[in-house]
Amino acid sequence: LWHVTLKGPASHDWVGRGEGLKHRLGLRLLIDAMGRLGIICLVNIYWTLMVGGSGIGIGLPDVEIGRKAVPFMPVVVFLAYDSVDSLERTLTSFEESVLGFRKFHSYVSVDRGGDVDGILTAVEKREWVRDLWIYDRSKDDDDYHLPAPHSSRFYITRHYRSVFQRAFGNDTLYTHAILFEDDFLFAPDVLGYFEATWWLLDADPTLFCISAWNDNGIPRFATNSTILRRTDIFPGLGWMMKRSLWQHQLSKSWPIIATSGWDHWIRLPEQMRGRSCVFPEVSRIFHFWSKGTNVARSEYDKIFSKIVLQQSAVVDYGNLEYLIEEYYQREIAEAVREGKRVRHVAHLPRASTPFKSQSKSLVLLYKREEYYGTVAKRLGIIPQPRGSYKGTHGSRRETKPVLSSLTCGCLAGVTILRDGGTYILLVDVRKCPFLSAEEKLAPASNVTYVAAELNQSCTAACEEKKTTCSSAELEFANDCAKLKEHFPCEGGCGEIGIPKNAPWDG
Repeated sequence: LWHVTLKGPASHDWVGRGEGLKHRLGLRLLIDAMGRLGIICLVNIYWTLMVGGSGIGIGLPDVEIGRKAVPFMPVVVFLAYDSVDSLERTLTSFEESVLGFRKFHSYVSVDRGGDVDGILTAVEKREWVRDLWIYDRSKDDDDYHLPAPHSSRFYITRHYRSVFQRAFGNDTLYTHAILFEDDFLFAPDVLGYFEATWWLLDADPTLFCISAWNDNGIPRFATNSTILRRTDIFPGLGWMMKRSLWQHQLSKSWPIIATSGWDHWIRLPEQMRGRSCVFPEVSRIFHFWSKGTNVARSEYDKIFSKIVLQQSAVVDYGNLEYLIEEYYQREIAEAVREGKRVRHVAHLPRASTPFKSQSKSLVLLYKREEYYGTVAKRLGIIPQPRGSYKGTHGSRRETKPVLSSLTCGCLAGVTILRDGGTYILLVDVRKCPFLSAEEKLAPASNVTYVAAELNQSCTAACEEKKTTCSSAELEFANDCAKLKEHFPCEGGCGEIGIPKNAPWDG
């Protein structure tokens, strides 16, 4: 048994190139021996000798959560398509910048519809990349009999599914997957960041993922590299998830076609289920532009090119228990209640203007339809309310680590932006539960939701019922659960958000 499975008790390279079969065979023999002999303690011997402890031989210790020791055995996957130059730049940044990268098991996964030979050449030059995974899109074409050509979103969605299936298959032991794309640059501590935070996913069931990306991490609002925060909105770039999330939930509902993209599909309430993601004030990845599905060059130049990338390694993040929902939500509620109200967006500083205020926190109440044209534009942040928490966006108070962590975080309708010593809380009056009854905007009591027929305008549908349409009230219907009360949604609820210039009468 040991001859088959071991490369050496001190070796950390437990599944090197060509060793995968040995490992799987050894594991099967071990399980067989356990079943025949009932020697459960063999498990501990196997972990100790084979993988150097529960950290898959990468020196990552178990963490005790409650009374249970929870292991961290991550896999890193780079998803690629046809841009060899882009992947080369990404892998070079990873190996030249990231501390301790060799401790982690890393793979590259490529869509067979792209430049497989070129990607293979880039991978073979790097011994630390354990293998090249290939997503065979032709199999999906055959299985689903869908009319060609499919949109790129279809193949990207299926590619992600294939990565999860490999990373969390029955023949693997990985507990977490860290997903990178082929157009990233990395901070030195990007992997250290995941090492410091992974345990939160086990400690707090209200967390969905850990992300290394801050949508609003422009220089003005990204200065403290130790601050982390929560967001209700899935960031979608450089993130980590648990094996159990795939096995128990996402694998059972992963879409055949996500019309607006796999990441938008994840952001839907059906997938997020009220959970949040943790992300840093200062991003640990930088998304350099390459022609993509969802990002136009003009959008990149306006927003993504300005995101700050952490340049040094953070050794100590301090006590991160403030990110546990109970403490985090309590702090947000207090900040919203106590913050000084700003009556109009014109009273906020412009994007290029340093902000000075005697108040520790300012609260701007806004409606979703006002966000793009006024709030985001004036502050120079992403035009959707990303990084918010329960309808609130926000800013800085030195003595409160929780609020500090909310910088640019959208949770409970609150987005928090930290500008110097002041926190700016952008609060969605429809979503934030921490507002008083007088400030919160609720659906009118006399509203009736009417489902229009195909190709029928909202106005015509309302007139049939001898009623008048209200675009403001329609905002409350922008929810999958509400829509499913009136439509069959046979293909699932796949879109998210309302276009900024949506024709309500369309």
